[in-house]
Amino acid sequence: VYGYLQKEYTPQDTALKSVMESKKGDCLDHAILLTALLRAIDIPAQAAGGLCLSGNIFWSHAWVEAYVKEKWIGVDPYDGRDTIDARYLKWLDVPEYDAISMFKTKMQLYRLLAFHPEFELIDYKSEK
Repeated sequence: VYGYLQKEYTPQDTALKSVMESKKGDCLDHAILLTALLRAIDIPAQAAGGLCLSGNIFWSHAWVEAYVKEKWIGVDPYDGRDTIDARYLKWLDVPEYDAISMFKTKMQLYRLLAFHPEFELIDYKSEK
C-alpha cells in the first residue's frame, strides 16, 4: 500500500473502490486499503486513529493493527513503518470502511487536534 497509493489529502469521504481506482489517498485511505487487503487473506485487522508526533507537532493520523502470531501489531502504511512506537497516540478504532464512517472518523481526528492541542507525557511503557 505504501508504494501503491500516491499521498494526497482527501477531505471528502472516500470509498475504498475510488481509492483503488485513483491510486491516491491520505493516511486513513492507506489504512483502510491495507486493512481490507489483510482481511482478504484472513489476517484479522483494523484501522486505528489518533495522533502521531512528527518533529515537535502532533498530527491526526491513521494506521493499521493486525493480529499476527497471536498478538496485535501496529503498522503504518502511509509512512511505511512496520512498527508503531511511542510517537503514536491511539484514540479510536476506525469503524468499518464505508464512506460515511470514514468521513466521521476524519472529523473525530481533526476535532482532537482542535480541542486538545497540548499533551503532557506522564508515563509510558516500552515493550523492549
